[in-house]
Amino acid sequence: MAMKWFSNAWYHGVKTEEEFEWPYKFYLEHCSHTTPLVPENLRRFLGEQVNGRHTWIHDATVVEWEDSSPDAFTITWDCPHEQTEDDFERLTVVYSGNVELFDVDSDQIATWLNDPETEFIFDELEIVGEDRFEHRHLMLPKGDFGVRFSTASVTSELLPWHRYST
Repeated sequence: MAMKWFSNAWYHGVKTEEEFEWPYKFYLEHCSHTTPLVPENLRRFLGEQVNGRHTWIHDATVVEWEDSSPDAFTITWDCPHEQTEDDFERLTVVYSGNVELFDVDSDQIATWLNDPETEFIFDELEIVGEDRFEHRHLMLPKGDFGVRFSTASVTSELLPWHRYST
């Protein structure tokens, strides 16, 4: 189980609004302490706005991905915007620097990321050592995994919604 706050067991076991909300409190506290300590390009994953907008991986679908660990792991998502239905964000992250995928094997990750039904629901970013990070992902219909890395490049492009839906 890769996820720390937003696990599959939590997501599928939630019965009340209070149960749904409890990890947010702790994760938001984590974000407030962690954001100043991570490189600026990763802060979007802790809730910081970029160009006046939040990055939402929630409901994101995979456009493409490549695992060339330990050198790099690259993933590109189409991320709908919660603020507007007029556009979406095409987001690419290249994790590098002694990359390790964890809580998943190569067959599982390929099955999940190649499945057009897979949607990313939650992500968590955490510092796990000096200049070392984990970015963890929860997906539906099933699966979670994490990426440990030292550096990352993040690029995004806003695209009109009609390109997302075709």
